[in-house]
Amino acid sequence: MNDQEKDFLEDTEIEENVKPTKKKLSEQKLQHLANIRVKALEKKKEMKQITEKANKLKEIESLKEMKKFQKEQLAKKYDEMIENSKPKEEEVKQKQEIVKKEIKEEVKPKEEIKPKEEVKPIKKKKIIKKNCISRSIIRW
Repeated sequence: MNDQEKDFLEDTEIEENVKPTKKKLSEQKLQHLANIRVKALEKKKEMKQITEKANKLKEIESLKEMKKFQKEQLAKKYDEMIENSKPKEEEVKQKQEIVKKEIKEEVKPKEEIKPKEEVKPIKKKKIIKKNCISRSIIRW
């Protein structure tokens, strides 16, 4: 078995020493690969631009949502301020009662005011003078 082991070891050593040789590519293949690389780089740039645009749109949408949320919060605060600033119903009723009492005290029955009779305009009679010329002649 020693002989077989040596043969096996010798085979593995030979394989390690032997390096695969690179094939030399023709100029057409090199040109083709260069074109593929250029196209790949262009495609990569396009994809980056697309992702950048998508990210910008997401940021804009998130900003819009934030502004909308802020506006809603501001509206809620405004509503709360209005509700807090409104006087309570009890206070309103008390004020109304006070005003009613003051009005009753101020308005006491005074002498009844008689309505004025309507004054009719006096109609003047129109005097129509006839024969003015004849009268003037008679006077002479």
